[in-house]
Amino acid sequence: MLIVQVFLLRRFRHICVLFTVLLLTAPPAFSDLGNRNAMPIGDRSAFMANTGVADGSSSMAVLLNPGTLGFVDNSKISLSGNLYFNFDVKYSPFLRFNNDSADINVNGFNSVPNSAVSIYKWGENTLAFSVLVPDFQEISTLQKVRMTNYDGVVQYNGKTQDLWVGATFSRKWREKYGIGLSLFGTRYSTQSAADISASVVLGNLPVAINIMENRQGAAISLESVIGIFFRPTERLATGLKFAPPGIRVSGSGSFYSVNRNVVNGVVSTTIDDRQNLDFYHYRPADGSLGGEFRFSDELRWYLDASLQFPLQFQAMPAASDPKNVQLQYTPRLSTGLDIHVYKFFSVMTGLAWIPSATAPLEPKFRGNSRAANYLTTLGIIYSDRHVRTGLGAFVLYADGVQQIDEKEGNIGAIRAIGTGALLSSSYEF
Repeated sequence: MLIVQVFLLRRFRHICVLFTVLLLTAPPAFSDLGNRNAMPIGDRSAFMANTGVADGSSSMAVLLNPGTLGFVDNSKISLSGNLYFNFDVKYSPFLRFNNDSADINVNGFNSVPNSAVSIYKWGENTLAFSVLVPDFQEISTLQKVRMTNYDGVVQYNGKTQDLWVGATFSRKWREKYGIGLSLFGTRYSTQSAADISASVVLGNLPVAINIMENRQGAAISLESVIGIFFRPTERLATGLKFAPPGIRVSGSGSFYSVNRNVVNGVVSTTIDDRQNLDFYHYRPADGSLGGEFRFSDELRWYLDASLQFPLQFQAMPAASDPKNVQLQYTPRLSTGLDIHVYKFFSVMTGLAWIPSATAPLEPKFRGNSRAANYLTTLGIIYSDRHVRTGLGAFVLYADGVQQIDEKEGNIGAIRAIGTGALLSSSYEF
């Protein structure tokens, strides 16, 4: 009997640990920081689904293509942000157990990304200083999970944030060419906490178990963006951007887990406490090619094509769950329209296709997910001689799959949708 109890207990413990791993390694599909430019940001680019590699009027040239910054008409200060971003994600199923399955819903309400850019222009040279938050997401769930012989409660909270602080220099050359360089110091941070309390019946043996797991880490790195811009005519322009792999400077994290179970009144507890661990976060190389097409003074069309390069690393090698990251070659497409409708008013809209950068799913990558992201934006812009203000909205949709466990073909569907509001304001002087 004792042997049977130990076997069943180990089996259930494996299920609960898997549940925790899934929670800690499978955030919402569009929160994958391996995908650049998934969240709208900037004074103009945010309203065109982050299209702007060949836009010579955007303050987000510091990130999208510093070569275009020399074509900004005047010095200016630009602020932009998401008024809100509300999203819901459904994993269907999230877990399979005893020929039964359970779904789970995750949601969040955030108020960033945002940007603050100061641009100073003198002659053919332009200097800019910027503080950017290109990605921030905070998610949570508190949900009952009920399956055959399984009754439990899952609580999860997680947060990730990317902060970029940098300087940009750009020069306009022979009226048609521009070249620029941006250097950033960045800080990526992540923290998550999962708590699972459940009771189960395995072979007529009642088992009560509680698993708590906390993980946090932060890494500092240096990033750079190189850009070239060419405007052969007033109606046509093209831009080329390349961002080499980031250089990690430092990083630290912690991993803490408690596993407590009760079988026939016998309590056992296992604690894994690992502090001051090395934490790693790398950003892959990325290249983009963009074009601007001016059909008239009232209509401008922008088109960007990007390619993200592969990357592989472990976020926390010394932890019992090191969290393997493996990214593949990933193309992206985005397009935007700038339509001048009446006097000081314009309408801007955009659409972006951002497939998952995660490598194809395999049994060894339990908890990993792959999802294609689709972003659409729309905004109304007011512009006079000195002030430019924009108000708009965006919808972000993701569709994909998740590797549930280490069994071949055991996958679940992911559906995610988020809506948000945009606000930007800039002053030229």
